[in-house]
Amino acid sequence: MNKKRLLLIALAAVLAISCGGVAACGRGEDAAKYTVTYVDATDKNNVLKKEEVAEGGKASDWTPVKEGYVFVEWYATPDLVHVFRFDDPIARDTTVYGYFSSDAFREDTRSFYILGSSDEEGSVLFNTAWKIKDEEKQKLVRSDRAGVNEYAITLDLYAGDLFQLAINNGFENQRGFGYIVDAGGCMEESKNHLNPNDRVSNIAVVRSGNYTLTLTTHPWSDRYDTENSSYTEEKKENYNYNIEDTIAVARNGEPAVAPNSEPLTIHIKGSYITGWAHDTSEEYTMQYDAQRNVYTYSHEFVAGDAVMFYNFLTENGQVGGLGSVNVNSSCVDTQKSDTAYLDLTSGNIGIKSNGTYGFEYDRRTNKVVVKYDPAYTGAYVPAQVWYVAGGGITEPLKSSAYGGNLTDAQKFGKGEGEHTYVMTLDLAPGDMFQIVTNKNYGMAHGYSDIANPGEGADAVFSQAGGNIRVEKGGNYTLTLRLDPVSPVGDTVTWVRNGDIVQELPAAFRP
Repeated sequence: MNKKRLLLIALAAVLAISCGGVAACGRGEDAAKYTVTYVDATDKNNVLKKEEVAEGGKASDWTPVKEGYVFVEWYATPDLVHVFRFDDPIARDTTVYGYFSSDAFREDTRSFYILGSSDEEGSVLFNTAWKIKDEEKQKLVRSDRAGVNEYAITLDLYAGDLFQLAINNGFENQRGFGYIVDAGGCMEESKNHLNPNDRVSNIAVVRSGNYTLTLTTHPWSDRYDTENSSYTEEKKENYNYNIEDTIAVARNGEPAVAPNSEPLTIHIKGSYITGWAHDTSEEYTMQYDAQRNVYTYSHEFVAGDAVMFYNFLTENGQVGGLGSVNVNSSCVDTQKSDTAYLDLTSGNIGIKSNGTYGFEYDRRTNKVVVKYDPAYTGAYVPAQVWYVAGGGITEPLKSSAYGGNLTDAQKFGKGEGEHTYVMTLDLAPGDMFQIVTNKNYGMAHGYSDIANPGEGADAVFSQAGGNIRVEKGGNYTLTLRLDPVSPVGDTVTWVRNGDIVQELPAAFRP
């Protein structure tokens, strides 16, 4: 080996030792740097500290000290729903939200009730239609133990029952599935399609039994979701939450009153099959197999549909309000079902391919097996009337009231092409919407239908349950293009024409 080659090898070794390798040195010099800002979410997002992190590096996990408080956790979002993961690499300027709990105890003076629905006449929730019908039976009893705010109720709950805890019929201070510490396989989340926050999801009973539910509250740590586009000071208690509150579940044994063995009448509804409208005709009703004690249903579906099963309460032979059956994506038996043809990422059971789908529902386990058959006659016809439905501070979304008030102001006009529809409107940050055919959110088009919504710091729209959430305000033209074969090919495109035209409420002006 010549001397020149030996010298080059030696120099390479020196460089490797001094800077951890040539590649590492280059990356350190060229890597972008981002700012990680640590804020106190319990004090108007007061900045606690900032640090610079090279792209791909990790933020420092540290525990701040605050007099009179105990530090609990760092969160990735201001609503304190998602815990910040310090192992994830930093790829943009990032804000981390710190949560502190006061170390000063304060007595809770509120009263809490169980609200829900049940098909069992032995249940406290039977025929209550999510209202307080019997204060004595539905009220949680407050413990007289000093230094703790505990409320408890013991009652029979049956497979299929749905419930939450709240202080009144308006669902103020609601405490849903996200507050349960350990359901023990007896209860599961019934997702809210319009709101992905599990704090407001219903609690679905999977296993019948006699239960004691214990709610522990920390009123000094109550917070309000002021970022919600529908938040107002008058209705603030509907947006009350507390990340320290918990619901403990204890199953004491079998229910004191045995469940009714009479079969239910269960119907299907969906985005395209019924336009989310109730249709109780035989075509949309499950068949009961008495020999096997299961419910079955078979029908053709177009790809892109989303469905669920439900029932109505009956008392003394009369049909009442909605019952507690809510067969959705969380009920699908993924071990036995043809999941390759299903979309189970949202609350409803999504249909991924044209064909005939068979459903077998066992109410005892609250599980449904779904089987796919490619047989399909192709009866799909796109709808011709479309509206924007949602809520926010801009018109016409504000007047839409999440689809409860659809008028010509929310209606799309006809665009170029047979199946093209257009609307120009103002959208403010935090506004949420979908494009629908009726107030039931029939044939709804949401975030997944938007072409190029952007992401990260460049996000124009983001996903919020089934809704499209506006991240960048402005005056937009939205274009809905329908595929005549299947809604899977539908797209929503957008053009930002400039800043918002209408005058915003004073609190939301720049």
